[in-house]
Amino acid sequence: MSDTYIDSDSIFKAPFEIFPEETKVILKLQNGEIFTLSADLGIDSLKQCDKTIITNANGIKAYSIIGVAETKKQNYLIAVTRTKFVGKILSSNIFKICEVKI
Repeated sequence: MSDTYIDSDSIFKAPFEIFPEETKVILKLQNGEIFTLSADLGIDSLKQCDKTIITNANGIKAYSIIGVAETKKQNYLIAVTRTKFVGKILSSNIFKICEVKI
């Protein structure tokens, strides 16, 4: 199989940005909706909010969140930050994950 896939950035924008802060993680969707995750990244930590001040101007563009890596002292959010378009199966787009950030 050829590795000449199309970079996803040329097809569509990343659906959201992640803004890590000391006490929470802010997720900003393309449509402007904003969600917060508590710093412990526990169950039910995702909350929608009307407005929040984003103090960290350098957001991380992300295509997906894979999950949470749990360690003894801290939890880490794992996000897909770069993908390549592979093709379609029926009506579903298939992507290859090229980069993740923790």
